[in-house]
Amino acid sequence: MTWARYREVWIRGLEMIRSITIENLRGVARGSVEGLSQVSILLGKNGSGKSTVLEAIYIASSWVSSSDPIYDVKRLDYVISRRGGSGNWNSSREALWFSMDTSRDIAIDLGIGDARYRFILTGSVRDPCALLRLDRETAVRLGLPEGRSYSCLSLNRVYIYSGEAVNTLFVDKGRILESHALKTLADLLGGVALIDTRALTRLRSIERSCWRMVAAKRLDKRIVEVLREEFEPDAEGLTYIPMGSEYVLSLQLSKTSVRIDDLGDGAKMSVVTGLMLLAYRPRVILLEDPESHMHPTGLASYLGFVLRLAKDMGSQVIVSSHSIELVRIARRLCRDLGLELSIHFIERSSDGELRSRRLSSIDSEVLEKLGLDPRFLYVI
Repeated sequence: MTWARYREVWIRGLEMIRSITIENLRGVARGSVEGLSQVSILLGKNGSGKSTVLEAIYIASSWVSSSDPIYDVKRLDYVISRRGGSGNWNSSREALWFSMDTSRDIAIDLGIGDARYRFILTGSVRDPCALLRLDRETAVRLGLPEGRSYSCLSLNRVYIYSGEAVNTLFVDKGRILESHALKTLADLLGGVALIDTRALTRLRSIERSCWRMVAAKRLDKRIVEVLREEFEPDAEGLTYIPMGSEYVLSLQLSKTSVRIDDLGDGAKMSVVTGLMLLAYRPRVILLEDPESHMHPTGLASYLGFVLRLAKDMGSQVIVSSHSIELVRIARRLCRDLGLELSIHFIERSSDGELRSRRLSSIDSEVLEKLGLDPRFLYVI
């Protein structure tokens, strides 16, 4: 690795999300997760709020761009529809609110380095995007009128949202990005990728947005390597073949070719993930339950692929999981790769309060040696 590349990865490591506080999102009235590291695993029972934490970070990224270039969909529309398969901001936005009460703003606070940033989602805004609450110093520097309750910046539309949603003031985008802190924030959140099982249903969008960038540098070889390692030992390459009236991405084997659509879910998820990460090199990788449909050996290959890429790119990885095998695999991989690992036990009360407890990699290992499973900390 060159010095310039080493420096870039080192700086990226300093600019990671260290904490998140959530208010009024999904089933979470209020709660926080502290001490996130380069690799963080969220453990907890079903309904504890793990996926909501991932969604909150993804929602905050809509401040930079309301649309996801990989899935070719509005980010908030994706969050609304991804669990049940239907709905969008215009028809079903209240599904995002705690108790469906849109009269109170959703708030997401991100701790990045030594700074904290508050993002607001308000039901009265027509455009589906998060709004960043500006501190007084930034508002004054941008020449905004004083005396407002708050001012929020939506970077993709370059406007200021003040007080009630009816007041809009336009500000030059160049002046906004003169702020080193806001530019750093925009660079970080502009590179957030959410990878969930629903991604398997958006293969065509992912191919259209990612394949050219991957194939141009022959990075598809790295995807074939991970497929050959565990999922398809006979894999030789990726190519497009005609099928009916279109061309479809297919895996070349020694004696035939198979559409990516027809591969097992583990192999298909490896292709989808590889295309997304290699094409866009995201700063923050959000993985939801990657153990789904995977044998532990396949999970080890998949997670090793993701974490090696994350180390190379200086990316942060935040994973939700129910799997103790995933914890053990991640612990071994992070030790071998020199990545900091933290494990967060998440639980949520009946009134929507989310609580978390942080375990280091060593803490979780000690618990297991004592015969205690970190997934059952709520019993202890």
